[in-house]
Amino acid sequence: MQIIAPDLLVEMRDLPLAALASVTAIGLAIWSTGWWTHRFWIALAATLGAGIEGLRSGAEFGLHPMAAGLLAAIAAGCIGLALGRVVVFVIYGIAVWYLVHKVGPQFEVPLACFLVGGLLSVLFYRLCVMLLMSALGALLLAYSGLVLAENFVRFDAVQLVSDNPVSTVNSVFGFLIVIGLAAQHFAGKAKDWYLARRQAWLEFLKKQQSNKSAPPKFSILKLFQRQAKAA
Repeated sequence: MQIIAPDLLVEMRDLPLAALASVTAIGLAIWSTGWWTHRFWIALAATLGAGIEGLRSGAEFGLHPMAAGLLAAIAAGCIGLALGRVVVFVIYGIAVWYLVHKVGPQFEVPLACFLVGGLLSVLFYRLCVMLLMSALGALLLAYSGLVLAENFVRFDAVQLVSDNPVSTVNSVFGFLIVIGLAAQHFAGKAKDWYLARRQAWLEFLKKQQSNKSAPPKFSILKLFQRQAKAA
């Protein structure tokens, strides 16, 4: 299977430079910080997808396209996080089914493969989400990054992909996914370290404020007592 298709690279050349840069930035963000931002991306994808589908098919159900798109986007955004695990379950179920179909067709039992893949995604949810986000980010980086690089470096991305064997291109893509897993791991560690340091600093400031003696309160009675003693 050819992951990076030269035909799609040719079509992406028609995109403006700003769009390519935006897609590359989004791909880099998903690839490097996919795990601790996956809730945001799931909710965003659900909202955008449902909104576009509502605009497209709202008239078929007797609703104004704008109203259907808005309602669908709000509903999908609210339940997007709840459906995130279901989506991951379905994706890995189909992936295991496809893998068994390609590697060992004699062992292919569609329902069993689908359930095994889904259960693996439940048991190793964090790793599966990191792998999925790394693959998605690497895919966006591969397509938009190659076409974007053509605008600054003199090389032909389509020829580069076409001249190399499919196995070589797929191997490089797989290596990029592995690097993405490591990047997400260390990004999560850096985030946890920053939050721990920030919490420790806030607790230190709170302790310093509590140790300060409270300023003396002004009292009119004490003022008269002082004047009487002076007299």
